[in-house]
Amino acid sequence: MKKINLLDIVNITDAILIGKNIYIENICIDTRNKKIVNSLFIIIRGNYNIDFLCYDAINKGAVALLLDLYLFKYSNIPQLIVKDTKISLGKISN
Repeated sequence: MKKINLLDIVNITDAILIGKNIYIENICIDTRNKKIVNSLFIIIRGNYNIDFLCYDAINKGAVALLLDLYLFKYSNIPQLIVKDTKISLGKISN
């Protein structure tokens, strides 16, 4: 994937960007993925602790988060806030 900045993703998903506009190299939804470094990590709601998932993604190299709620605890990393992360993932993949 070529580098893309977060404002391009804002335009695609109608997200609200909290934090600074940066470039990302990948988009990832699984913390076990080796391409998580320099990526936008998308949180898909499920049966897991969102706080732990964000912490794990950031520690493994994610540089931005796309979620359906703002997490003040991670205010040091750019966050894209959307209504539905699954729909946003579909828009980005198109």
